[in-house]
Amino acid sequence: MLVEHDPMPEAVSGASSGALIAGAFAIGRAGDLRAVWTKLFGSPVCDVRRSLSTPMK
Repeated sequence: MLVEHDPMPEAVSGASSGALIAGAFAIGRAGDLRAVWTKLFGSPVCDVRRSLSTPMK
């Protein structure tokens, strides 16, 4: 398994929210993800209230 070798990437990039989340986990920064995401994008990764208030089409 890859985890057994404790790989540490020097750089991570991505174009989707999933890639950014995977990158945060890959470099051991998952705990910082919410604060960094909110600072960069101005909204939470997932806003349940906004999802529930959006009418279904």
